[in-house]
Amino acid sequence: MTNKISVIIPVYNVEKYLTECLESAINQDYPDYELICVDDGSTDRSSEILDEYAEKYSNVKVIHKKNTGYGNSMNVGIEYSSGEFIAILEPDDYISSNMFSSIMSVFQKNKCVDFVKSNFAYITGEEGSYEIKPTKIINVPGIYDRIIESDDIHTLFGGYIAHWTAIYNKAFLNKYSIRFNETPGASYQDTGFWFQTLMYAKKAYIMDKYFYHYRIDNPNSSMSNKEKLFCVYDEYDFVQNKFIKDEKIKEWILPYYTMCRYAASRDTYRRIADEFKLEFLHRVQVDFNKLEERGLLDISILGIKDRETLFKIMDSSDLFYKEQKKCSDMLHMEIKDYNFVYLYGAGVYADKVYWKFNQEDREKIDAFVVSNLDAGRKFHNKPVVELEEVVKTGKTIDSIFIIAVSKKYQADVIGNLNRYGIENFVVWEDMYK
Repeated sequence: MTNKISVIIPVYNVEKYLTECLESAINQDYPDYELICVDDGSTDRSSEILDEYAEKYSNVKVIHKKNTGYGNSMNVGIEYSSGEFIAILEPDDYISSNMFSSIMSVFQKNKCVDFVKSNFAYITGEEGSYEIKPTKIINVPGIYDRIIESDDIHTLFGGYIAHWTAIYNKAFLNKYSIRFNETPGASYQDTGFWFQTLMYAKKAYIMDKYFYHYRIDNPNSSMSNKEKLFCVYDEYDFVQNKFIKDEKIKEWILPYYTMCRYAASRDTYRRIADEFKLEFLHRVQVDFNKLEERGLLDISILGIKDRETLFKIMDSSDLFYKEQKKCSDMLHMEIKDYNFVYLYGAGVYADKVYWKFNQEDREKIDAFVVSNLDAGRKFHNKPVVELEEVVKTGKTIDSIFIIAVSKKYQADVIGNLNRYGIENFVVWEDMYK
């Protein structure tokens, strides 16, 4: 006997991707599931597509409602569901045909777990010619393919949210009233739901496989919509209201809450349009100072660099902004006279340097250059290539290379550039002294 899964699909103006999404859900090899498609007042053909599938397949159910936002759509879907388990599928993504059967086989062997989660893959491009990048939800040795409890579950606070890679026991969600924050038109509403699942779960299971394909080049997705990027604090206020009166949870959750709220602030600042950065920093300064005043700030698991950054912002967001602006201005001056821009490096250090560029200059970066077999992948959706490959293009005369590796590797990188007679390069560390 199988357990029924209710798959919640929140839909709003995604006609371009919706059919592929629904087909991937319809073609699951698991026998007992329903698709609950919540149409959030779509104005394109999404509503028609949903109705066509509902007419054709008995396990497809459609709810049409006025536009009230993602959080409300998800909650409506959960309340309407009849399954014992809840899955989430975003309408511009798709899943492998064995996702439900694979995850449910884990539940059947481990009936005590509150949720089973898996890895995922980023997808870019068009259907039929996708570039697929498998991604682990967290890089922690030994956490995969076993039941995890308490401290191990808490390590997931340091990983990807990716709430759609999981299937949840509905009884677990109901026991702790785990639902989505309902803010009309807002973004980041997966954050509060994800945080609650980790805060309340007693046992979970993480599979070292991926089934879920997550699109990162949908221009209408909330990640690309700059107007929604200030909504992240609504989610963390929502979470705070959940644990603030529970002393047992409050006792251990604050370090993770601080870490996640800071990480969300950092990532939002990096991605937000340049004209909003100072305003956003002012909000960060106010928010974290309020947390400190209320005794809700615990930096014990923040890294040293992150602590320093947070304290700078809390002390003076204006001064921090000026320092960041100085960095991006220096980079702009270095690259402005060149037609081709390369970052030499494609690791953690290069990631930090990448975000120092202003938004417009990030678009000018042609590729990340490496000296080894790391080439062939993508980093920040740009190609990672070997230096020899760049040399063969004949572009090096009109190129600038920003060396973005740690001091340990800088001499080797400079040696490689010299070997090819490349003189147009600058070491990021030297620029920022």
